Amino acid sequence: MCRHVNAGVGVSKFNLAFRRKLYHPTAMEIVPFSDDIAAKWDKLVAASPDGFALALSAWRAVMLGVPKWEIRDYSFAVSDGNRLLGVMPLQYCPAENMMSSTGWGASGPVAAKHLGHKQRRKVLAAMLDYAEQKARECYAGEFSFSLPPVASASLDAPWGVNPYCEFGFHDVSGISRIVDLSQPEKYLWRACSETGRHAVARARDAGYAVTLGDWQAELDNFYALHQETYIRTHVPPLPREYFAGIAEYMASGGNALLWVCRDMAGHAVAYHNSVIFQDRGLYHAGCSASAKSADGINYLLFWEALCGLKQRGIRWYDCSEVFPQVDDPGDKRYGLTVFKSKFGGENHRYFKCYKRLPRTFLGSGKHALAGVIGQEPVERLSKCVRSFLSGLRAIKNCLCKPAP
Repeated sequence: MCRHVNAGVGVSKFNLAFRRKLYHPTAMEIVPFSDDIAAKWDKLVAASPDGFALALSAWRAVMLGVPKWEIRDYSFAVSDGNRLLGVMPLQYCPAENMMSSTGWGASGPVAAKHLGHKQRRKVLAAMLDYAEQKARECYAGEFSFSLPPVASASLDAPWGVNPYCEFGFHDVSGISRIVDLSQPEKYLWRACSETGRHAVARARDAGYAVTLGDWQAELDNFYALHQETYIRTHVPPLPREYFAGIAEYMASGGNALLWVCRDMAGHAVAYHNSVIFQDRGLYHAGCSASAKSADGINYLLFWEALCGLKQRGIRWYDCSEVFPQVDDPGDKRYGLTVFKSKFGGENHRYFKCYKRLPRTFLGSGKHALAGVIGQEPVERLSKCVRSFLSGLRAIKNCLCKPAP
């Protein structure tokens, strides 16, 4: 999970109160996520200009299905009593002491499509204020969220300005490489670099071919190649449960496609996972066998995935974040940036927001203690402390209440 270091302190209590008074309608209520509202939640995400697959209830299930991460869910919706006005995936990660949207900061507040401009601002402000409030209650040191680059609100953002800056958050946006697949395939091919086209041809000549695989059937082999790839690039592999969740919740709902590159013997040597949502997609994860990488298999796999997505009606494909400012060939981000640039496309803003929350004595002590006795005992102790302090405040209010 990403940690930013160039943000300042959070807004003052006065500013928070001012924002609430300025933006918030009086008839808005917070509705914690539950299975009862899951269908309405997903319907809102599907219609919203802020919506993408990582805001769906299925992705929430993926994030919460990894015991190692110990993620705690605070996802919620806002309602006017009759219908949902907005939703926001929200999770706290104890290991990072961070509150973020989807647990990785890859989503954010999602407002309903039917809202007018003023009401949309009110709903977004309400969700962001409540999310920040929950972050403070968890003594989180950081709060982050983002707007997916291929969400309509991002593609249509005027002047490339982060739309959440007006709510008091720091702009820590990055750059994402997006390919417009509405172009004829011959133009997409011409947009690829000469190096990329040669690599694709080399892999084809060697007998490699790409097909669409079944996530459940490929899971074990995928994870073996995932481990091999991450160890090769000096990055700790992600837990197997994470990918098992993608297979169970995302692929089963049609929101994840696994492209498989096979050799002449039919053995899978590389994978490319696409997260898809309506006419938009995201390159989510990839891995390959070390011994076969020089054959151009990764180039063939990426190109065939683009062609296959185009055939399925995907227009905008986010090749994921790139880092043109990184010039160290030994940095994994450098290699990823060079590779993704071989398939045409354009750089787009990847709107990300961040706020460093004020450190408190209880928050610092809680985080330090968790490293000694574990997270679960600390959470139980934290609840007791909060109840005790709440009781003290109630007693103080009673004693200080003026006599009639």
